[in-house]
Amino acid sequence: SYQTVLNDLTILYKSLKGKNAIILCDDYGEESFIQEVNSAINDFIKENKIQFKLIENRFAVDEDLFIVSHLLFLIIFSTLFAIRKPIILERLIRELNFGNYKKIEFFNSKVVSEFIIFLPQIIILNILYSAFTNSSVNVSIVYFLFSIIFFAINASMINIIFQIFTSFNNRFVQFILITPMYLALSFFIGPLWLGLGQDIANIYLLMYLGITVLIFAVTNFYLERAN
Repeated sequence: SYQTVLNDLTILYKSLKGKNAIILCDDYGEESFIQEVNSAINDFIKENKIQFKLIENRFAVDEDLFIVSHLLFLIIFSTLFAIRKPIILERLIRELNFGNYKKIEFFNSKVVSEFIIFLPQIIILNILYSAFTNSSVNVSIVYFLFSIIFFAINASMINIIFQIFTSFNNRFVQFILITPMYLALSFFIGPLWLGLGQDIANIYLLMYLGITVLIFAVTNFYLERAN
């Protein structure tokens, strides 16, 4: 009945007030019209002055599902970007010795160049994904950019480490080995994109920064000793 629908919406709205939430209703609109439901929803919208969007002939999909698929899209693209011929270590050492260049200098400069190439690509692809799916992440643009930057830095370092210290030519083997590494990196992005509170989001970003510094420091320490 009219009053039942109105009461349900009022109670639900009170529990969600102040949160970034969506209330889904059915039996509304021309495709499945019920007068009492229609009137109750219209009065509720007018009374509370909330944003309303009518969706017909479509399924309602949880926004979190789009964020998960967004992350999978990012991981697959990053993995495909990383798959390439491994660096032949003997040739690399000869070239570095010829140019009086250290491994650690090669690693750092290579990471910077990979990052400069990789970052704009994933930013553009994320924008395109959001545009085509009509979805967005539940986080501010600042946190989104920081999460993408940290991911790009770590992905670039893992990519170079993989090229230097492995010799797998088979692209499928490379895909199988690199994908879990990028999945691990995405564990820090997922909670951020799902819309954490600012304090918890800051903790996740600090953890991501710590992982970045750790990977960089350990790799530089190893390469310094190798020299």
